[in-house]
Amino acid sequence: MWYEKNKPEVATPLPTTFIMNMMLGDIVEAVFKGLLKEAGVKYEDSETVTLELSDTSINGTYDIVIRDAVDDIKSASNWSYTNKFESYDTLASSDGFGYIAQLAGYAKASGKQAGGWWVVNKANGDFKYVPAKWMDVDKEIEKVEETVAKLKENKFERCFKPEKETFRREETGNLVLNKNCTFCSFKYDCWPEIIERPAVKSQAKQPKIVQYIKLSEEYDAA
Repeated sequence: MWYEKNKPEVATPLPTTFIMNMMLGDIVEAVFKGLLKEAGVKYEDSETVTLELSDTSINGTYDIVIRDAVDDIKSASNWSYTNKFESYDTLASSDGFGYIAQLAGYAKASGKQAGGWWVVNKANGDFKYVPAKWMDVDKEIEKVEETVAKLKENKFERCFKPEKETFRREETGNLVLNKNCTFCSFKYDCWPEIIERPAVKSQAKQPKIVQYIKLSEEYDAA
């Protein structure tokens, strides 16, 4: 958000697949709502609400309300469906996209309960519900307030540290870009030392491309 405010011009262009991915997400949401309707589930459709904070306001549109609780509908890859959306705890442990804060904001702004996430697996059509019953809405809103305050300070600060690379559960001595940062459009300006190259420890015929932050001497010379 700091970059979007201060240096939007250094963002890398969105991939050509971006619009299609967003469209697929919209289609999944529409179809899922249709299935709920055919199943006789009563719900309130999307509505734009405003979250009033101490010195600003944030507008957003929630997906659906069932039994007076706000729910989000998410389309997910097979990996995210299985790992990230396994439970509320797994989502909270790696919530780089702010799904929890988003749902808390919708609940607070609408005066309703925080329900959870209907998650649809894009790979095979499976779906499940991840309840947010352990969420402390007021605590999450406090975090939003803190984020807004930091933005008003306008002081740049990296949010995530590099990760240690492992191969077969053993550390290679290299540092790679944090997984949360890989989705960021500003990663190349934030981490100018990025070295993109095939994985240094791989037995695949075509090793995946890895974004290294630091290579140990053993691999740096290669």
